[in-house]
Amino acid sequence: MSELTKQPNSYNWLPWAIAISIVVLITVSIALLDMVPNNIGLMPWDRASGVDTVRAINEFSDGTIDMGTYWEARWWALGGMILFFIIGPSMWIFSEIKNEKKPIRSNGLSKGPVWYVGVVLVALAFLYAVPITAVKAYVFQNTWENADKSRKADQIRGDLLTMGLELSERYYLSDGKVETLKLENINGSSNAAYTYVLEKDKEDSVITIYGIGNINVGDPEFDNVNGQKGKMQLALEVQPHGEIIRFVNENTNKP
Repeated sequence: MSELTKQPNSYNWLPWAIAISIVVLITVSIALLDMVPNNIGLMPWDRASGVDTVRAINEFSDGTIDMGTYWEARWWALGGMILFFIIGPSMWIFSEIKNEKKPIRSNGLSKGPVWYVGVVLVALAFLYAVPITAVKAYVFQNTWENADKSRKADQIRGDLLTMGLELSERYYLSDGKVETLKLENINGSSNAAYTYVLEKDKEDSVITIYGIGNINVGDPEFDNVNGQKGKMQLALEVQPHGEIIRFVNENTNKP
């Protein structure tokens, strides 16, 4: 009866230690020793990334969209997904169930080769999938935020140019009186998403228009001309007498 009872095993950690050692060895070999041939892609996203790179190069060099099917790369990617996310977990789970049914565990190495292969495949999948997914998510979020900042900055620049040209015209219509110029009823100044402030230098007949966005960029301690802090701010300088309209870096806070 005692032979059919599972004996306590003081080496339960040993199979995991061996599996982890194998994973570390494979990872180091791939990263440092370049032991994997170039035509063998262990991970599906490596193949997908490679195809994207090839397509970009072909499109740039030929000027046309690359419509190649790249079936070899597709099959390698599919094989990688099946290997790491189906075969690996299945081998691990199957071995665990099989080991649970064993009446006796004589030592810590009795997990069997199938268990080791399954654990190694699952560990490699997580080792590569989790960091890459996290990096992709970070890059996507960062790209999205930068695109939003650039879009808002472009909108402010467009409004400032429109206002600068119209103010320059009004300068001549008002017989060169800078003090009479205002932003009211000028195209772009009514944009509710942004704030525009006009500063006038009567002596030099120089007008500076500031556009302030509703997002934090650049220096968080930057003092905006409308009393806020750290907001996007662009400046356009208008010198009607010299017919000069230009963006200036002074007192600006950009992404």
